[in-house]
Amino acid sequence: MRKLNLGNLAHEIKVTLEAHPNAPDRVSAIMYGALVENQLTACLTLSLRDDEKIENELFRPGAPIGAFKPKLQLAYMMHIVDSQHYGDIDRIVKVRNEMAHNVDTSSFEQQPVCNWVQSLSTNASYQELYDLGVSKGYPEEHPFVLNGIVIRKTGHRPQFEWAAQCYFNLLQSICGNTWAQARGVNHTFDPGWPWSDKSGPPLPPDFQSSS
Repeated sequence: MRKLNLGNLAHEIKVTLEAHPNAPDRVSAIMYGALVENQLTACLTLSLRDDEKIENELFRPGAPIGAFKPKLQLAYMMHIVDSQHYGDIDRIVKVRNEMAHNVDTSSFEQQPVCNWVQSLSTNASYQELYDLGVSKGYPEEHPFVLNGIVIRKTGHRPQFEWAAQCYFNLLQSICGNTWAQARGVNHTFDPGWPWSDKSGPPLPPDFQSSS
């Protein structure tokens, strides 16, 4: 039986990024892109027959489903992700590819990267929460208000990194729920913010409240 794996490469990527908070934008784009792609691959393989040989033939680099975009297209056609998720993850794919393959693009503040990042729906979600927090008179340190301020003031890189983490969490919960359903396990994996309001939004990556 195929095992549920929600760690490994994802954990290694997180550890690497946390150890190098001042890494260049190009590194951030590639690593956070890999974080989402790795979890997307896990979602796909959990839904397929457990045949390691054919799986490797399909998903190895250069294979029919070896690249990020075909994996995303397949996930959409299999109803693993919806149209909104597809659009956002496609923007993450575009940012990753642009930064990885165009030597002239090295910053999240360059076009077309900044436009793709600005179009991520996770930014709109934070704006909605910020407006809600202000309208209810929440103090500035309240997560709804604080995160809205941080996301708007700290540039496109934190917005991209936060979106990648949001989609990593969403895909991780999809993996968990697929695995649980296949085995009749009565448990639901919650994707967290912004897909669920159970725990409230955490801070964006690498943000320090004292800065």
